[in-house]
Amino acid sequence: MYKIVAVLANTQNELELYRAANALSKAAGSKGIDLKIEIQEYPLTHRHLTEAEISLCDVAILTGDTPLTGVERFSGIPVWRTLTNRIFADPAAVLSAAIKHVDVQSRSLTAV
Repeated sequence: MYKIVAVLANTQNELELYRAANALSKAAGSKGIDLKIEIQEYPLTHRHLTEAEISLCDVAILTGDTPLTGVERFSGIPVWRTLTNRIFADPAAVLSAAIKHVDVQSRSLTAV
């Protein structure tokens, strides 16, 4: 089972932000993926990811709609960047792309 964390932020459309979070959660559940989501709405952060959750994840999905705070927490962890509207449009594809990214990086490391 993959463990994924996600940080979503979108200052332009709060409704889209929460729809994307819900869609991603449902898609993860249907794929048997353990997913934790942090939502950043300046100046608040909802469901702040812990160091333990981050350290145990296989990949982090970060949105690029607006600057995120605390991205340094993900150094050394594979990161998949996307946009909130892409998550909402096809959350299963975003999860698959993030997982594929991890698998490609793993193969690269073992080949060295």
